[in-house]
Amino acid sequence: MEDTVVEVPKEEGSTVSNGRWVIGGQKVPKEEIVFFSQITIITLVVLVGLINLCLNNGTESYWAAMVATGLGALLPAPKIKRKEKNI
Repeated sequence: MEDTVVEVPKEEGSTVSNGRWVIGGQKVPKEEIVFFSQITIITLVVLVGLINLCLNNGTESYWAAMVATGLGALLPAPKIKRKEKNI
């Protein structure tokens, strides 16, 4: 069986090969769009969880888990700064 490769031409609004997307006629970095989208979604999850905890809507443990998970994703992991000693 013979393998064939078919090249599909890129459309005008598709992903550009250098890691940029064309949005509204401007090239924007793909990483920035993905990063800000993730931060926005996680922030919304935390806010909805806090609101539902305050209003006592549903199971408290569910909303507390949503808030804790969202905050865990947003906050950086702690690191211990160590001074190097020359022996």
